[in-house]
Amino acid sequence: MSHQSPNRCRIKVCGIREPADAAALDALGIDWLGFNFHPGSKRYVAPEAAAPMARALLRSAPVGVFVDAPIDHVISVSISTGLKAVQLHGSEDWEYIRKMPLPVIKAIPHTRLSDWGGLRPAMEAALAAGESLAPLTWFLVDTQAGAGFGGSGQAFDWDLLGKHPLPLPVFLAGGVGPQNLAEALKSHPFAVDLNSKVELSPGKKDLAKVEDCLRILAAV
Repeated sequence: MSHQSPNRCRIKVCGIREPADAAALDALGIDWLGFNFHPGSKRYVAPEAAAPMARALLRSAPVGVFVDAPIDHVISVSISTGLKAVQLHGSEDWEYIRKMPLPVIKAIPHTRLSDWGGLRPAMEAALAAGESLAPLTWFLVDTQAGAGFGGSGQAFDWDLLGKHPLPLPVFLAGGVGPQNLAEALKSHPFAVDLNSKVELSPGKKDLAKVEDCLRILAAV
């Protein structure tokens, strides 16, 4: 399928809780599977439950989602579950990010694009000093809806991504599914993050909808 071409938009499916879903999505060649370790999330999965799922993956890279968790906890869970990247979905600052031992996906709300989720001054200072932005590797732009940390299932105005270009590749999140994926791709994201719109219930994925998304990606 053409979605395997080098320039394809990549795909992440987040909120994995079921071993059968993890195995099936891995077999489909999904690039990243997200395991939500934020206790306040309805898609929370305990690290001890996520570990065997993450370590069994053959094609997909496991990502751990955290929200303002203690740094030592993030590192401990990353090691115990075999994560390949961490997604920071809270108000983590630049100093926090720099302490991460794995590549970082930093989530920012669509309402904070102009200041890169509050990180712009520190990142511009680092670049001016000739420093690498590592481990920060990607931004994930999600819909700000109320006081929650993503997972609202609501889309934002994707034209904003063109008006406020970011200095790193972008994961597009927030209400993306087969019904609007073709439109979302017009904003040319590096990757799309699928969650609530490819679910039967929170944490239980609708594999048919994921396959629909793969077909749409393949047609681009």
